[in-house]
Amino acid sequence: MYKFLKLIFNLFIKLKNWITFYFRQFFYFIYPNMINLVRKRIIFQTFPNINQFTLGEGSGIVEIGKDCSFGYKMGGFHRRGSIEIQAHIKMQ
Repeated sequence: MYKFLKLIFNLFIKLKNWITFYFRQFFYFIYPNMINLVRKRIIFQTFPNINQFTLGEGSGIVEIGKDCSFGYKMGGFHRRGSIEIQAHIKMQ
């Protein structure tokens, strides 16, 4: 009985972690940057690890490399705990 309860508990914890991870990815990065992602102003090789609300601003293009991570889980609360990426076009 103990092994069965432990199995159920571990499955519940894994499900909770999976939901938390994808919730954070969607509401901290994809949803606020939807326009920039559609217009290809934010380009990434592999999906970055997002720990804080991340907002892309500006009219330039941001290229995010492989294994990139934004924010720290216990980060500060400047701008309500968010990260702002500002991309500007180079003037010649």
